[in-house]
Amino acid sequence: MNSRETALQILMEFEEGHLYSNLLLNKELKKGNFSEVDKTFITQLVYGVISNRIFLDFVIRKFSKIRLKKIAPPILTTLRMGIYQIYFLSRVPVSAACDESVKLARKYGHNASANFVNAILRNVAKTEKRRILDEIPSLDERLSVEYSYPLWLITLWLKQFGKEETVQLLKKNEEVPYQCLRVNTLKLSREELKERLTADGVEVQEGVVSDILYTNTSKNLLNSSYFEDGLLTFQDEAPALVAHLLEAEDGEEILDICAAPGGKTTHIAELTKDQAKITAMDLYEHRCKLIEELAERLGIHSITTLAQDASIYCPEYEEKFDRIVADVPCSGLGVIRKKPDIKLRVEEGDIEKINEIQKAILRNAARYLKKGGRLLYSTCTNTACENEDTVRWFLEEYKDFEIDTKEEVIPEKFRSGLVNGMLTLSPTHQDTDGFFICSFCKKR
Repeated sequence: MNSRETALQILMEFEEGHLYSNLLLNKELKKGNFSEVDKTFITQLVYGVISNRIFLDFVIRKFSKIRLKKIAPPILTTLRMGIYQIYFLSRVPVSAACDESVKLARKYGHNASANFVNAILRNVAKTEKRRILDEIPSLDERLSVEYSYPLWLITLWLKQFGKEETVQLLKKNEEVPYQCLRVNTLKLSREELKERLTADGVEVQEGVVSDILYTNTSKNLLNSSYFEDGLLTFQDEAPALVAHLLEAEDGEEILDICAAPGGKTTHIAELTKDQAKITAMDLYEHRCKLIEELAERLGIHSITTLAQDASIYCPEYEEKFDRIVADVPCSGLGVIRKKPDIKLRVEEGDIEKINEIQKAILRNAARYLKKGGRLLYSTCTNTACENEDTVRWFLEEYKDFEIDTKEEVIPEKFRSGLVNGMLTLSPTHQDTDGFFICSFCKKR
C-alpha cells in the first residue's frame, strides 16, 4: 500500500468511529515500512482531511450532482483527499493529486467511480478556493466553511468573543504548535536536561513555566532514551500550571479526581518530591493503568490509582483531602489545534450535558475537601458555560468556598489572563492550549 492508500484506510476507519485519529495513525505507521517523508505525507493527509472536512464536503456538494450520503464511503474519502491536496498542499502537483485519486477510486470502486472522481477534481482544479468562499453571503457560515468548524460553534464564539477575536482564534488553531516538554525534576533540573538535549542536537528553549522546555525539533523524542528513562514527558504549559497553582506540600493527602492519563497527577508528585499521598481517580481500570505506566516510567511511587466514577459520591472520602484537582471532562474546544477530531465529535447539545457532569464532580469534590483545603477546577475548553458560569454556580451553591487563585504563582507573561480570580489561557493571547483554571479555598 502506498502513502495515499494508507491515509485512505486510516480515514475510512476513523469515519467508522472506532478510534481517535492519532491512535489510528500511530497504529498504521508502526505497521508499515514507511520512510520519514511518507510518514509526514500520510500524517498531513489524515489530519488535513479531518481538520478541513466541512470545507471539503462543501466543495464536493458544489461540484457533485450526487448527494454526499449517496457517494460510497471510499469514493467520498478519496474525493476529500484529492481536494485537500489541490487546495492545501502546494508542493503536490495537481496532476498527481488527480491521477492518484482516480487510481484509488478505480481500485475501491469501478470505472464509473474513477470517472466521477476525475470529473470533480478537474473542475475543482480550475476553481480558486477564494471564489468558492466569496459566494457565501453570511459571516458565520463563511467562517464555518473556510475554517471547517460546525456552524453552531462559530455562532457561539462570535457571540462570546466577537468577530476579531474569533477570526484570530480560528487562524491560530491552524498553526502547528511547538512541542512542550515537562522536565522530571525528580531526576534532573530543567537546565541539565536543556544542556543534554542541546548537546544531542535538539534545539530547545526555556518555557514560561519553570519546568517546561519548548522544541520544534523533527527528532522523535517519543522513542528517545530521554523519554524511556523518564527524564521528560509531554505536557502543554497551560495544564502544567495546574500542579504549580495547587501548591501541594510533602505529606499531604491529595486527590486528582479525573486523573487519566496522569500528566497532572505525576506533575504533582514531582513537585512534592514524591512525598505526598496522592490518589488518582478515573472512570475505568484501563485508564488507571495509563497513570500507573506513566508513574512507573517517571520513577514515581506516591500515587495510588482508583477506578471510580467521580460523579458518584464516596462517603469514605468526606473531608479526607488537603488538596483536590478537578480537571473535569469537558468539550475540549481549547485543544482543537492538537486534536482536530473535536471539530467533528462535539455537538451543540453535548456542552450542557457535559456541564451537568462537571457540576456533579464539583459537588463531590466540595465534600471531599478538608476545611482550609484547596480545590482547583480546570478545563481545556473556552465556553463560558463550562468555565466562568460554572464557577459562579459553585460559589452560589457552596458558600463555604471562596476563590483563591494565587496571582504570584502565575508566570508574569500569563497574568493578563487572570480576571476575577479566574485564569483563562488561549492560543491567541498566551500561545498555549485553550485552558481555564480557578482555585478555591474551603473556609475553616
